[in-house]
Formats: sequence, C-alpha cells, structure tokens
Amino acid sequence: TVGGKDIVVFHKKGTASALDSRFIAEGRDVGATGVFVPAIDGKRLTFEFAGDQFKDKETGSAWNILGRAVEGELKGKQLESVVHANHFWFSWAVFQPDTKIFKG
Repeated sequence: TVGGKDIVVFHKKGTASALDSRFIAEGRDVGATGVFVPAIDGKRLTFEFAGDQFKDKETGSAWNILGRAVEGELKGKQLESVVHANHFWFSWAVFQPDTKIFKG
C-alpha cells in the first residue's frame, strides 16, 4: 500500500543494465518492473510469481510484465497501470533524499 492505495509490483529478470559494459547486451541483468492497481472489474486480486509467470490466486490467470492476462479465466483483461519509473538510485537520492525505502 502506497499513499493509501493498494498496488502490485511485478519484477521480472531479463533486462540488461546500460551501465555495466561497453555493450548493453553484456550488462548484468537488472530486470524490469510493472506497477498496477491489483483489481479487475472491482474485484481485488492477489498475485504470486509461479515458475516464470505472475499468477493471480483468485482465478489462476497468468499475467505478463505489462499487466495483461495472457492465460486463464481473465485472459485479455488489463490491470490499471500506476505511473512509476525505474530510476538510477544515485541520481534519485540526490533530489529526493527523504525517500522511504521498503524491502521485500
């Protein structure tokens, strides 16, 4: 819950860092994120990472990193996206020193 609103954050490996190597493809894997409102048609969903997929516990539907159901009862449904950004921590911290850090 952030700012009184429920969110779900998806994180998946497979995105290379642009800072680690001369060639991005050789950079370490820093992953990618998607942040969403965890509800469809007014029904709250809870998620887990199962195997290599995000799945909601209520229907077992599989979701991609973009918040779209790709398999199951909710196939084709889209979670509402929450505005977010993947920042470089060192630059963010300079301008937002009071940022709260939450650990998983």
